[in-house]
Amino acid sequence: MADTGAPAEGGSRTRTAWILGAVAVAVLVIVAVLFVRGIPSSSSGASPTGLPSPTSTATPNGPADVPTTPSPQASAEPSDPTPVPELAPVAPQQPATAAGIQVALTSFESVTGEVVVPGEVQAAAVRVTVQITNTGQAPLDLNLVVVSAYMGEQRDPAETYQQPGGMPVSGSLDPGATASGVYLFRIPDDRRSDVTFVVDYRGDEPALTWRGAVPQS
Repeated sequence: MADTGAPAEGGSRTRTAWILGAVAVAVLVIVAVLFVRGIPSSSSGASPTGLPSPTSTATPNGPADVPTTPSPQASAEPSDPTPVPELAPVAPQQPATAAGIQVALTSFESVTGEVVVPGEVQAAAVRVTVQITNTGQAPLDLNLVVVSAYMGEQRDPAETYQQPGGMPVSGSLDPGATASGVYLFRIPDDRRSDVTFVVDYRGDEPALTWRGAVPQS
């Protein structure tokens, strides 16, 4: 009876050993799988900490954009307008003539320029009456006439006034007709010994000029 019980006990131990071995193998497989999954792939672009790799600069559509600094564009400065040519000056009391026109400064008056627009300053001024005669064969466009004044050898521009009594020429002047306009310039008393007056009546013709002391009114 003792001999028939020994084989049953040995078989039970063998089955237990196989079960424990199978469990150990399964545990090792699971550990190995988990370990392999925990190792980051070289192409994943991530560091072992899970953060993006600092050396990764590629984008899905191509290489990373490299910031560039736009080159400044050169600003083209406007060129100075071509100065209008001028005829030789005559004395302020004399008429000046050119093709199809005769101009005379017929009156000089000392007045006080009035403030009309912002920026003007009330100051001593000279009021000049300009008489224009059309000696040509075609109408003369008076809207093109520009009267200017300059002080001294360096030709400092004299500021203009509208009042009192300013009345520039305008309209069309028929052949043989005469028109007069009134212009005011800020010219201090101590700068009236050398003044240049300029009448530009047509852009393609030299301007008429007068130079000398402003006549006493």
